[in-house]
Amino acid sequence: MSDIARRSIRSKPNRREVAEHINAAFEAGDIADVCRAIEEVARLHNISELARSSGITRTSLYRAFAGGKAHPNFSTVLSVLHAMGFQLHVTLRPRAQAGRRMTKVQASAIRIGSKAPVEDRGR
Repeated sequence: MSDIARRSIRSKPNRREVAEHINAAFEAGDIADVCRAIEEVARLHNISELARSSGITRTSLYRAFAGGKAHPNFSTVLSVLHAMGFQLHVTLRPRAQAGRRMTKVQASAIRIGSKAPVEDRGR
């Protein structure tokens, strides 16, 4: 379990804190950490509404980010992030060189940015 997995988000975070929490999981490069972070943030929302907005069933939403051997597919991740008001953003990794063998998450150097204005402190 990485440091990211040990950290949890506070009960009423603002949108920037939520984005930073998910970004930290992506930067760690471990799919289990990414799933755990998205699950924690999803549980801060009304799960039924989040499932409806993302176009998946509530049961599938719980199962997608529950951990274990199965991981959510990319469209599920995008749909859930979009329903929560976030988007993926690709950036260059510091000192990265093309052609090096990397994990799938590391290769995409994914970061999340909020669609809402920074001054939005609610969900």
